[in-house]
Amino acid sequence: MNDQPFIIFFRFAGDRDASKLYQYFALEPYEETRQGLNTSILFPADNIGPIMVDRHGDHGEALAGVSTIATKVMESRKNYDWAQNRPAEHRPYIKVIDGVNRFMWLTTVVTYKSEASEGSDSIAGSAPEVTLTDALYRRVVWMDPLKSSTAWPTDLKRELALVWKPD
Repeated sequence: MNDQPFIIFFRFAGDRDASKLYQYFALEPYEETRQGLNTSILFPADNIGPIMVDRHGDHGEALAGVSTIATKVMESRKNYDWAQNRPAEHRPYIKVIDGVNRFMWLTTVVTYKSEASEGSDSIAGSAPEVTLTDALYRRVVWMDPLKSSTAWPTDLKRELALVWKPD
């Protein structure tokens, strides 16, 4: 369970120099009554190049923030053993799918050795459960962690066809 910032490799189409490791921060409003991803900040991990800032509200986007994702994942499988498992490390997963830039949160679900050990004794060495949550529509899709992530966009299109349908 790592706190922000996450160190993530971002690949930018058409700009090989910008494709590299970044420290990623997901900023949300300060007020507890307000939620949502306000701003994404990418600091180059090697300190070379510009700091990138994306103010999501400027694009008319009302994206779910990282603080809401654990609850969404748990709501998506009510009969799952949440006493021994926890959603952890919500990282951005941004893909162009059918020509549309899709912002999602990739979450791993980790298993603990006992309920009392949360935060320190997760079971290592097994393939964790993986979810992708569409930040715009707040829909959770459970992915096959053993399947190549290059196949995930096809699975996402199938699972989210109703909400992603063009108007």
